Amino acid sequence: MVPVRILLAFDGSSSARAAVQRSAALFPDAEAVVLSVASGIANLADAATAARVALSDDMIRTAVARLRESAIEEARELAAAGAQMATDAGVRARAETLTAGGAPWGELVSAARRIDADLIACGTHGRGAVARAILGSVSSGLVHHSGMPVLVVPAEPADANGPVLVAFDSSEPATRALTTAASVLPGRDALVVYVWRSQIRHTLSGRALRQGVLPEIREITDELDGLFEDSARKDAERGAALVREHGLNARARAIESGGPVTNVILETAGEEHAAAIVVGRRGRGAVASAVLGSVSSSLLHTADRPVLVA
Repeated sequence: MVPVRILLAFDGSSSARAAVQRSAALFPDAEAVVLSVASGIANLADAATAARVALSDDMIRTAVARLRESAIEEARELAAAGAQMATDAGVRARAETLTAGGAPWGELVSAARRIDADLIACGTHGRGAVARAILGSVSSGLVHHSGMPVLVVPAEPADANGPVLVAFDSSEPATRALTTAASVLPGRDALVVYVWRSQIRHTLSGRALRQGVLPEIREITDELDGLFEDSARKDAERGAALVREHGLNARARAIESGGPVTNVILETAGEEHAAAIVVGRRGRGAVASAVLGSVSSSLLHTADRPVLVA
């Protein structure tokens, strides 16, 4: 089996260190490039222009060169430390350094494509010294613009040794999340969760119908509610069957809720001790299922465990 290839964005923060450790746990046979970005170097030119009021050009050139070398050297040291951490955790890892003239996430995406990475892993946030990348904005840029799976790990992820929880809503992005989970997490157990909302019990018109005087109307609404539930259960099982086709041991859960979908996913992940949550970027399924665009964004900000966005 071809090992998973990961680009690990590393800035030395607690969430970046957690990303290294959890990536090693989720992808034990992976190959990784641990990359640190020396960012902010482009801003030195602007600073130099402003400094010409008080300093000579020779002094400015010397200072800019020293600051640039200092930023690059720090990035080298960070990348080496991150690669050693990954190696100690059992991943075959090597270190790389890049300088970023613009947004660091753009440099990370280019590097991931260059090494033909299967996914990018990063922390949720963190600020280093000497123009180090700010992974809060970087993780957001990667999720929205990388065009590949991104694993985002919080600084203090919950202990978890359970299945991978895949949020499913029958949409194309959610289906892609299923196949992504199967391709990069082979051999793991999976739980496919379909969150649905009753159009009878959780809408004003549905509740009005249910409270109607005629028994026939109440029977019809109960029957419709049963059809919604049955459809959700079938969709959940269809998702689990798709994962099983790709080689994972999967089971399905259809969960009815009138509250926020994110809360249901997080609560279920906690109950199941999920090792990670896998979610598509956007999409709407049938039977009033979750809109995974907003759900994926909310999970990235609130999850207490790694979130893999396909």
